[in-house]
Amino acid sequence: MSYIIHTMKTIKRITLFFLLLFSLQGFSQQCTDPASILSAYYSYSPNSKFGMGIEAGKLDNESPLGIFAGCNFQLLNQRYQKSDTTIASDMLSNIYFKGSYRLSRIENIVSIFAVASPQFSLQSGFDLQAGIRLIFPLSGRMGLGLEPVYSVKQNSFLLNFQVAFCMK
Repeated sequence: MSYIIHTMKTIKRITLFFLLLFSLQGFSQQCTDPASILSAYYSYSPNSKFGMGIEAGKLDNESPLGIFAGCNFQLLNQRYQKSDTTIASDMLSNIYFKGSYRLSRIENIVSIFAVASPQFSLQSGFDLQAGIRLIFPLSGRMGLGLEPVYSVKQNSFLLNFQVAFCMK
């Protein structure tokens, strides 16, 4: 349990470091194409107490496609137990690749993406999450995101609240 708490504190520190780093830079500058994106997010799910993650990837204004890689952690309300083992855990941690496809963009208001991410977790094995991502730009280099996704293996919905930064 102390490892979980230590890991979450480390992720919080890294996220706060990046928020501080980007707050010191001028957000009025525009992203260059293709844009490197770094996102930190909080995950809400009815069967979890707490969840958070971080991802990085590339987006391009000319192409509707984007690709990301990331990891996330969730503390569950109940212990999760794989059917082929006696080990039970109240935490899920995943690594994933995520593909995105831009469905629509209303300049300076919202961008809408379809997303799909195959994931791997030591606790639950392979999974697939699919959903929609809405990005609301705050400036030329920062945006807030809302991402409702469905997890196929977990048979549950997640709602990710994101803070995304454009890296130069």
